[in-house]
Amino acid sequence: MVESRLLFKKALEYLKEKKIDSPRLSCELIFSDSLNIDRLSLYILPKLSIDPQTADRIWERIERRATGEPVSYILGYSSFYGEKIHVSPAVLIPRPETEYVVEAALNLMPKIRGPILDVGTGSGAIVVTLAKFCPGLSFYGTDISSEAIDIAKKNGKNLNNLFFYQDDLLNNPPVDFFELIVANLPYIPTEMLPQLSAEIQFEPALALDGGNEGLELIKKLISQAKNRCRYIILEIGDGQFSKVNQFLLDHQFSIIQVKKDLSQMERVIVGKSCGEIHY
Repeated sequence: MVESRLLFKKALEYLKEKKIDSPRLSCELIFSDSLNIDRLSLYILPKLSIDPQTADRIWERIERRATGEPVSYILGYSSFYGEKIHVSPAVLIPRPETEYVVEAALNLMPKIRGPILDVGTGSGAIVVTLAKFCPGLSFYGTDISSEAIDIAKKNGKNLNNLFFYQDDLLNNPPVDFFELIVANLPYIPTEMLPQLSAEIQFEPALALDGGNEGLELIKKLISQAKNRCRYIILEIGDGQFSKVNQFLLDHQFSIIQVKKDLSQMERVIVGKSCGEIHY
């Protein structure tokens, strides 16, 4: 048996030596999950005894973290909008800024009567959260990756108002018209991918690569969505607002809201169709 504080101290020093970001938080998350206790208890019960098998499991996870692997992949879940979301290396780890997409969508819900679609759903974090808040509406999630769809279905397994299907953007949707389309598509320019941190390199390139200028998929979706939805909500990257704004205007969407992130960058755009609606 080994005391938790001694193993925690060893793990913390090891991650610091490996220059891992947020080493203490990483240790707290790995230890609390492995021991099935909250993070505060690690300090309240510093002499908690750990059996050899559990200690080995903790150290295996610490070694994975030392390579730069994200804690969320090691644990198999991440936190999003106050809930646990299952993740795997097949999907992007949900970011805090993506919660702005959820907030923007929830603000629109009193006006929504028809189906809602989440394009590029990944883990399903956005659409699962919305479906939980709005059980009276129908939600769909789509992704080009079958592995991502499997993870999303796991997250939405208890929601009767949520359906997932595999597709490339809006090529073969199950219905012709959506009241609302939300999307957090890849928006990192291809040339920037090699410059991303070692931790982000563990995430699927398919969920990061936005092509030239990072706007390839966003522009394709906007062009497909014209006359096929009433509202559209997009998460975008730094410095992309003016181009995405103009592209929306060119495709008969008026901009009704823009949400900025904590760094005051335009992160989420809400558009409303001002063209002919095709049901």
